[in-house]
Amino acid sequence: MPSFWQGVTGATKGGETLEEAARREIFEETGIAPEQISKTDFSYEYPIKTAWKPSYPSGATRITEYVFCAKMAGLPTLSMEHKEFNWVSFQAGLKMLTFEMNAQSLECVESFLKQRETRM
Repeated sequence: MPSFWQGVTGATKGGETLEEAARREIFEETGIAPEQISKTDFSYEYPIKTAWKPSYPSGATRITEYVFCAKMAGLPTLSMEHKEFNWVSFQAGLKMLTFEMNAQSLECVESFLKQRETRM
């Protein structure tokens, strides 16, 4: 698969809640246990590409991804799924993302965090 930038993604396993899966995926892919995690109201769906089908349950045709925000401390230790990481500004991050739904997810997170700041 060609290289591209995106946030941590994954799927639920064995009856996990979405939040439990998000925490596990963050830890598996970065080595960091999130201090705090919040689910946003944003999710999206897309078809599973033929090349990816062996990684999904038999008969699955679409993927739904839910967007979370996580408060984390420390530097990641990347899993074999990743080649590098980079902490960047919101605008720089938008320019780096390959897939439109990843960009919309980042925009959702930015909006979610701004709304949270105004409530505090």
